[in-house]
Amino acid sequence: MKHRTISLLASLMLSTAAHASLASGVDIFPSQSWESLKGDVSAPAEPISPASTAAQAPGLDDPIPGPSAADRMAAQATIPFHAVGEWVEGGQRIIVVENGGQTYLLCQRCALSEAIRPGGTVAKNYRLRALETERAVLLDPQGQTLNVSLTPLAQ
Repeated sequence: MKHRTISLLASLMLSTAAHASLASGVDIFPSQSWESLKGDVSAPAEPISPASTAAQAPGLDDPIPGPSAADRMAAQATIPFHAVGEWVEGGQRIIVVENGGQTYLLCQRCALSEAIRPGGTVAKNYRLRALETERAVLLDPQGQTLNVSLTPLAQ
């Protein structure tokens, strides 16, 4: 056992010495002068005029333009809620929907105190209009109907 330990230590020392001799020829952090860090200083930088930057940036009192008609149509086409789960408790179907990392429980007439029933508010700006077999019907802040498909839950 003692012979093995000595042999292992000797091998380790030789390996370390070999690496040190190889590494001594390579300088991974070569010295540099301050002049080498400056780059090309032959051409002076162009000054930035305050008038050119003021013309590009809007003022604080300027109105913020609203979304274009195409952006509004795209926003209506995307539904911010997705059905992620369901279960039946006490004969009542409970649906789990997700919006922006938050989950909400939807049901028709369940006994869960934290569940949202038709007429209740979902995610501050939406109202649950109806809970049907294949979809949850929500109203957005503008009164537009959003249909959240529940068919992925059946698969």
